[in-house]
Amino acid sequence: MGQYSQRSAEGATIDAVRAGRNPALAMSAKPAVMLWLGPVDLVSRMPEAVLADAGGVAGRRTVLWPMTVAALSASLAEGTVPDAVFSALFWRAGDVLEVARVLSVGGYRGRYRVIVPPLPQPDMVRREVRAAHPELDFDLIPLERKGSTPG
Repeated sequence: MGQYSQRSAEGATIDAVRAGRNPALAMSAKPAVMLWLGPVDLVSRMPEAVLADAGGVAGRRTVLWPMTVAALSASLAEGTVPDAVFSALFWRAGDVLEVARVLSVGGYRGRYRVIVPPLPQPDMVRREVRAAHPELDFDLIPLERKGSTPG
């Protein structure tokens, strides 16, 4: 995954929270913290610059934390506010609408980006998520077809 720092999904709570430090201060300090929900192999195919740009943290050092939906909910409840959240469209343990709901309920109002394979009508997905959760800054990041690189 390039220069990203990684953690297992089991240890999904941010180190600062586990150490008892103020999570709001820990999350706002550099590096930029981006969360990932979904299969790690999918996000590992995205260049770091593409994710940083999509997450609104271009030019900053980034840390990408793999996380489960349950851990995301718990982290938001503890006051953790990431710089950006990324996920797959759907995977074995969750989907875009579930993540959007957890983010909304948790008070998150930042960038939520979903990495998607080429879709016949990506605007349908955008409209559905934005209609259900207008408070999120939501968009899709299309994954290029095999053999080409995104961005």
